[in-house]
Amino acid sequence: MVEDSQGQVVDNNASKKIVRLIFLLIIPLVVIWLALSFYFSGGRFVSTQNAYVKVPIINIRAQIDGRISQTHVKDHVAVEKNQFLITQDSQLLEAQQRAKQAQLDKIRVNIRTQIAQLREAEVNILRAQEELKMARNILKGLGDEWQLKRDISANKVKQLEAEYNRLKQLVTKGAGAKSHLESVEFELKTARIEAQKTELRHDIDVMEHKVTLAQREIISREAQKATLEASLGGVRYETINQHPDIQKVFAEIDQLQQDITSSKIRAPDNGIVARMHLEPGEYLEQGDVVMAIVQTQDAWIEANLKETDLTQIRPGQPVEMIADTFPNQVFSGVVESISASTGSEFAVIPPQNASGNWVKVVQRLPVKISITDAKGKSLLRAGMSISVRIDTGKYRDAPSWISPFLLPKSIFG
Repeated sequence: MVEDSQGQVVDNNASKKIVRLIFLLIIPLVVIWLALSFYFSGGRFVSTQNAYVKVPIINIRAQIDGRISQTHVKDHVAVEKNQFLITQDSQLLEAQQRAKQAQLDKIRVNIRTQIAQLREAEVNILRAQEELKMARNILKGLGDEWQLKRDISANKVKQLEAEYNRLKQLVTKGAGAKSHLESVEFELKTARIEAQKTELRHDIDVMEHKVTLAQREIISREAQKATLEASLGGVRYETINQHPDIQKVFAEIDQLQQDITSSKIRAPDNGIVARMHLEPGEYLEQGDVVMAIVQTQDAWIEANLKETDLTQIRPGQPVEMIADTFPNQVFSGVVESISASTGSEFAVIPPQNASGNWVKVVQRLPVKISITDAKGKSLLRAGMSISVRIDTGKYRDAPSWISPFLLPKSIFG
């Protein structure tokens, strides 16, 4: 009985030592082994819940002042590109356009009248130039004729004076007939009277006056022509639309037409209407935001990752995403780009790390993730919270001497 008791005591002590060995050595080693295997099988996936759906949002603004005559869409309605959204009253613009068209027609009539006056002035200048040329030719002929008559009269007077003096000497000496002397004296007086008449230039003076009038007429017509040409700006019938006044009215009509077109506000692209709270009768001023178009088809995910998680992040890596709105659906995506700076760099008051006490804070950088899942593009909405899981395809590197003893990485997913 004593021996059995002693043997049982020995067995109990051995069992306790084995249990103690298991708890103090083997189990810690197994835990360490599992922990190391788990650690070195990690690092492949980077996850964060700091991610949100982003979409392009187009603010639709009124291009002109005017009252709303009709609204074609309501909030949260899907619209297509060029679909009518709002129509503003354009009656005043159309009336102004008609008035400008009437003004344009009036300007054209005035320009055509000026062109006709210009042509008439050009014809009158040519006619006056011909008349001047003719008057100058006549004046030259009259001058030549007058000079010839003057010379003839002077020569005749000179000859008669010589004959009279010769006969007078003969009569004084008693060698000539007195009657002949009287006859020559009469002819001399007559010749002198004719010579005096010849000195008169009545016809020449009249013609010189006509030449002066023709010259004045040309100067007047040329001044009128210059005024018309300056007013027309070189425009003729075939280029009447190039006149500055017409070009100005054309520009005003085009602007009015553009305003009329702008009074019908259209969707610039496909999307969903948001912030549409306008009703017919409300007045819009140019630049007022009337609504927004949310382009859900171009949605993406913006994940704000810690800088320490970006070591292995590269564009093109696959991403799994779960929206809080759809917790049972997994959407797929791909890393598109990594921001060039942290979010704090764009803060209203950027951090000043060079002054005061410094406390290190882990920074976050926005990572843009494209949604490749067609269903995700249709379901996700701007601002939704998303949980993302990026597959970097790379694990933590284990030392070569320990790698053979670790569990396969596939066991941990």
